[in-house]
Amino acid sequence: MSIVRITGTRRRIEGKILLRVMAQAQKRPVPSGRVYPWHKWREATLEEVLFARRALMELEQQFLQVILTPAPHPHFEGHMVRSVTNQNPKWYQDFVRSFWGWHGRHRYGCQLKKKQVVAALRRVCEKNIVLAVGYEGRILKHLKDYWG
Repeated sequence: MSIVRITGTRRRIEGKILLRVMAQAQKRPVPSGRVYPWHKWREATLEEVLFARRALMELEQQFLQVILTPAPHPHFEGHMVRSVTNQNPKWYQDFVRSFWGWHGRHRYGCQLKKKQVVAALRRVCEKNIVLAVGYEGRILKHLKDYWG
């Protein structure tokens, strides 16, 4: 962020806006952690918290696990193939699939990380907040459509 010199009327207007934003931020309690007063957030409903707890529990219990097994038709000595022994929950597979476009190109220009999804679900469960800039909104909408 660059420093810009502001003079005259513009400074007074921006100062008033800044004071108004700071006053609004002081009216509502700010959750602890990496949530700042200027972040847009709202309190999670009881239904959203329950969905987040269930989803978090499923993500901790079910995860993708792949092992190497001998090939059924080996082409050479030591030929192995990958076999899935455990899969991610179905709702998570659908959620990840909704982020990807045709031919494996990412629709939103960023990579979906499981640890970020888990962090978003923990924010909803533990801090009872839904950030406007995080994955929370999309995840909760998907869970409501899936389980709702």
